[in-house]
Amino acid sequence: MSGTLAIVLTYNSPADLEKCVAAIGAQTLPPSALLVVDNASSPPASVPSVVSGIPIFLVREAQNAGPAGGHATGLQWFAQSDHDSAWVLDDDMIPEPDCLAELHEVVFAGDQAPGKCLAFPAIVETGNVDPVWYPSWCGVLIPAEAVATGGVPRSDFFWWAEDTEYLQWRLPRNGFPGRNVRAAKMSHLRTRASAGRPAWKVYYETRNSVYYRLHIQGINRRSCTRLAKTASRLLMQILFREPDKLSKIRLFARGLVDGVRGRLGITVPVP
Repeated sequence: MSGTLAIVLTYNSPADLEKCVAAIGAQTLPPSALLVVDNASSPPASVPSVVSGIPIFLVREAQNAGPAGGHATGLQWFAQSDHDSAWVLDDDMIPEPDCLAELHEVVFAGDQAPGKCLAFPAIVETGNVDPVWYPSWCGVLIPAEAVATGGVPRSDFFWWAEDTEYLQWRLPRNGFPGRNVRAAKMSHLRTRASAGRPAWKVYYETRNSVYYRLHIQGINRRSCTRLAKTASRLLMQILFREPDKLSKIRLFARGLVDGVRGRLGITVPVP
C-alpha cells in the first residue's frame, strides 16, 4: 500500500480550503495524495494539481450531499485506492506540521496491533487555548482495514450524527476503537457566533438524533433517556435562545416523527 490519502470536504469556503491544503502540504510526514471533495460549491472549488509534491485530485458532487454524503464519497474513493489510511478533514481544519506524523504513530506503531484503531487529533478552537477532542471529521486518521470492514458513512443521514454513527458506533463495534492523540494538534477556524441556527438544521439534528438512538442503538432505557435529554435540550434552545421559533418548532416536530418512522435522506431542502 502507498501511505495516507488526505481527504478534505469543502463547501463554499475557498479561503479556508486554501489554508487547509497549504497546511497539508507542510506536513513533516506528508500524505501520498490529497483528495478534495467539493460538495457542489458555487462557484466550484478550485485547487492546484499538486502541493509540495503531493498530487491533488478533485471530485465534485452534483448537489450538496451534506457532510454525510460528501465524506461517504471521499471514503468510497479511498476504499478503491491502495492507500493504507485515510486522513479525513473538513475544510476549516488546519493541522500543525507534525499532526499526521503523530496520528500515524498511534495507529501503526502504538501499543495496539497496527492498523486497529482510529486516531483523533486535539482540536484548538478559534479564541481558545485548551484543546478538545471531537470524534468527528476533524482530522481523524482511519486505517484501510476499518473501511474495508465497516464500510463508509451513511449518506442518507445528510447532516448530523453520521460521524457519531460511523466513528463512535460502527467502527468501534467492528474492532477499531478511537484514540485521542494529545501530541497531534489541529486548529479549527470556524465557531458558531450564536446559538441560532437555520430551521433546516433543527430538523436534521432532531430527526437523526431520534433515528440514531432508536433504530441504531436500539430501544432500551439508556438510549431512551439520552434521546429524551437531547430532544428536551433542542426544544429549550428553540424556545429560549433562538429566533423564528414557530417554523423551528414545526420542523422539530417533523424531525421527531420522521426519526421514529426511519425516514432519512434529503427531506427538507437546504437554501
